Amino acid sequence: MNIPVGLLIGRDFGKAFKPTEILKGNHDNELFAMKTNIGWLVMGKTNSDHRTFATIVDQPVNRSVVTFQCSASTRKDIQKLIDIFDRDFADSDDSSLGMSVDDRQFMEIMQTKIHQDNDKRVVMPLSFKTSPLQQNTKHAAMHRFKMLEIKFARDQIYKQQYIEFMNDIIKKHEATKVHDENDVANDWYIPHFGVYHLKKPDKIRVVFDCAVKVGGVSLNNFLLQGPEHINCLQGNLLRFRKGPVAVMGDIERMFHQFRVLPEHQRFLKFIWYDENTKPATFKMQVHLFGARSSPACATYGLRYLANQYEKENPGSHAPTLIHRNFYVDDALASVDSPKEAIKLIQDTQKLCASENLWIHKIVSNCREVMEAIPKTEHSSSLQNLHIHTDNLPKETSLGVTWDTEIDAFTFKFDLTLEKPNTRRGVLSTVASLFDPTGFVSPAILNGKLILQEICKSNSAWDTPLEGPILQKWKQWKAQMRHIDQIQIPRCLKPNYLQVVQTAELHTFADASTSGYGQCAYLRLKDKANHVHVSLLASKAKVAPLKSVTVPRLELQAAPGAVRLANKIQEEIDIPD
Repeated sequence: MNIPVGLLIGRDFGKAFKPTEILKGNHDNELFAMKTNIGWLVMGKTNSDHRTFATIVDQPVNRSVVTFQCSASTRKDIQKLIDIFDRDFADSDDSSLGMSVDDRQFMEIMQTKIHQDNDKRVVMPLSFKTSPLQQNTKHAAMHRFKMLEIKFARDQIYKQQYIEFMNDIIKKHEATKVHDENDVANDWYIPHFGVYHLKKPDKIRVVFDCAVKVGGVSLNNFLLQGPEHINCLQGNLLRFRKGPVAVMGDIERMFHQFRVLPEHQRFLKFIWYDENTKPATFKMQVHLFGARSSPACATYGLRYLANQYEKENPGSHAPTLIHRNFYVDDALASVDSPKEAIKLIQDTQKLCASENLWIHKIVSNCREVMEAIPKTEHSSSLQNLHIHTDNLPKETSLGVTWDTEIDAFTFKFDLTLEKPNTRRGVLSTVASLFDPTGFVSPAILNGKLILQEICKSNSAWDTPLEGPILQKWKQWKAQMRHIDQIQIPRCLKPNYLQVVQTAELHTFADASTSGYGQCAYLRLKDKANHVHVSLLASKAKVAPLKSVTVPRLELQAAPGAVRLANKIQEEIDIPD
């Protein structure tokens, strides 16, 4: 487990490591423990296949670890607990750091081998760190396929949707049957399974399990993940608020639009039914949902395409949209006029069409823009609406809900799936609340404070809550059901504001014994001295369980306010 270092003690300080008691195992290769002035040290090697939490303590000859045994479900809950208390306050910014050795290797592989084929499709290699080892992956894939057939027999709807999905990727030449059954030594077979989105229970997506291990290794173990070139989520949402006319859309099946080098397709084999409904060998010809490298490859390929388009179409804003306003396959942008929005959409569609990419699910708060876009490319929520008479729908993207009719962000957290009133249930509920902008962070903070209080009481994971803490929890859930009454205007500049004369960023930080945080506001003033103030972002974190004075917490919050202000200026391009 990656944890911060509290104190480094050199081995030359012998008094600290002087053993006062030693416990030995029954065999020579077992761990042994030493009691010292700084606590117990567990020494020796551990079985790499034994799943444990481990922290390196000291290493004179062999690896020394402190090991905590716990169940798989508890390990996940502990990690979730750590994430819950840390994710709102990701103050560290790695954007200025150089690329790692692995990232540089990934970029070199892509730069030397990316190209467009005769059909203008972008072709990229798999980003292998090292060549995959020879493993009997076909046997493992066939075993998983037989398990899949058992599930098919139990669930005919699942089977039908699964077959339709697989037939579709074969029809689109994203996968093809392998006619030569003679495998090369290190060909790789990948199992697959179907998943459903919680909000799309009737739409299946087949995921290829590149993380499944055969002989202790998976295909993902040999793939470079690639650099973090995805745009900042908070930055995307900030830029989405700049102009009065906003548009949203995404690229259909983005990963599958980028082809894999023919010589690398042998590592993407899988088992599926042939035309005679007999199990046969197929191979994917595109990058996969489930491969470790696919997000970085898709982002690199999309930006490569934008750079090629920019050379042929100088002055177009579409490449800027690709580079600046895409978050993986989701696009969010805002401009000053409907005409500008229509031109931007059409240019971006033209750019994407050059590689057979299709931008769809388009939605805008401007009816004039929606009229200019073919209905087949509208969001599904707009398909059956009359643009001029019906209210425009709510759309969700990147963790926020946008009410296009009133052009405001709204909030709704699904608490209908009642979790048990236990420590585990509280953790699961609080962890499910995602607020990337921090607009409702004060409300979520109250839930985290309840969770912290439960942790402080050392309550067991599945022991029912009772007494005052149970009442607090029920009251908080009841309050969160009314959070949909909060509305945050999307556009930072209201209609009544004329030409902006000054734009000021105001950031605040504060702390209490319960928690600390920051918030940032944008203050605009026009030539007529009209003033408008908008909330841009906020962050909140619970105070540590260990008693800390309020001045010290305020000092912890203040640097975060500076980082927040710098990040906003970098992302939203506010003039100095």
